Amino acid sequence: FRGWRSKLYGMLSLGWTGSVREWMHYRRAYLYMAAIATPLVLSVHSVVSWDFALSIVPGWHSTIFAPYFVAGAIFSGVAMVITLMVGLRYAFGLEAYVTEYHFENMAKLLLLTSLIVGYAYAVEYFLAYYSADPIEQESFLWRARGEYRGPFWIMVFCNVVVPATLWFKKIRRSIPALFAISIFVNIGMFYERFVIISTSLAHEYLPSGWGLYTPSAVEIAIMLHVVSDLREDAAHDQHRRGEGAAGAREIARPRRGRRNVSARRPRSSTGLIAQYGSLESTRKAIQSLRGAGFEELEVYSPFPAPELEEAMGIHSSPVRRWALIGGITGCTLGFLLPAGASLAYPMVTQGKPIVAIPVFIVIMFELTVLLTGIFSLFSMLVHARKPKLSLPSTYRREFSVDRWGIFVATGTDLRSEAERVVGETGPVSVEVTS
Repeated sequence: FRGWRSKLYGMLSLGWTGSVREWMHYRRAYLYMAAIATPLVLSVHSVVSWDFALSIVPGWHSTIFAPYFVAGAIFSGVAMVITLMVGLRYAFGLEAYVTEYHFENMAKLLLLTSLIVGYAYAVEYFLAYYSADPIEQESFLWRARGEYRGPFWIMVFCNVVVPATLWFKKIRRSIPALFAISIFVNIGMFYERFVIISTSLAHEYLPSGWGLYTPSAVEIAIMLHVVSDLREDAAHDQHRRGEGAAGAREIARPRRGRRNVSARRPRSSTGLIAQYGSLESTRKAIQSLRGAGFEELEVYSPFPAPELEEAMGIHSSPVRRWALIGGITGCTLGFLLPAGASLAYPMVTQGKPIVAIPVFIVIMFELTVLLTGIFSLFSMLVHARKPKLSLPSTYRREFSVDRWGIFVATGTDLRSEAERVVGETGPVSVEVTS
């Protein structure tokens, strides 16, 4: 994009250029958000499962729902990741980044969660039998033998039988086979939700309340709209990136030696802009420039690259401290708010303590997650010096596609020396800025 569109997208991206310093803060914030999202998955799906378990509807009133829902969420999530990743890998030419090794590990996780989900299916029937509750037993027997037996057995086949083929390594490393299995799992998990909701509500206590679910015209229209949106998005994504993937094949691990001084931000826009076609050549160029005494560098990369951070001598981000402060603040507030309310409006019940920490744990956890995420996000933006309404003059759009860039501030007196050093590193192009 150029002209007004370039300015518009630059403003909407908050001035993001993909510099190594920006990626460093981004990686740290991403790490902490991923870390707090992991227990959040457990808490959210556990709370949702208890909404079902606390009811008296046959098929819902079960204590196994919490681990059952968590495992099912991870199971369907991994299957959807595989489904989307296969298409994105082909469309964007990411074969060098997303390899068979990654797909095999996802297949192992898919197999593990399939075993947990299959175990939950079996335990549900055992608990119905062991409870000696005739209504519960009849509900589960009707689920497998009644009018909804089709969706039930499709669910079992897609979620238990089909993923069992992943025991074989040849299938785990076959991307077409994994894609087909993930489609089966997506279908099976759709039917699982249908079976849990519809079969339990359709066959409750009184025969007068029995009935079968029929989708309304509004529900069918919503479903068709979602499918049409997905097809439209896929049609717009049919292009590939060639050179970036080719450059990734040359990536090598950096040497572990560290410099005590990190590269500084350029204080002037006078210097050289060198473009490179691979990550490894960019890393070597940084080392050569720093070895020649050029320390005012800005390096651009189309994706996060710890190797470049190592070469520039950048080893830590202050985002981690702000994430810790946010977590401690959230946990403290999560205790003080309900404790203050309990002390202000005491309800003494059978001699139980007014301030009871176990009761506050959920609030403390949720506020810890919330403020850790907020502090991580805003500290990332502050330390990356965002937002900015315009892009710097040393940025080139190729740096966000398939090229790596180095801007070295030289002034006018050291320009020839910098040109000599850069020329020895094999750049794709060199541009003089003033």
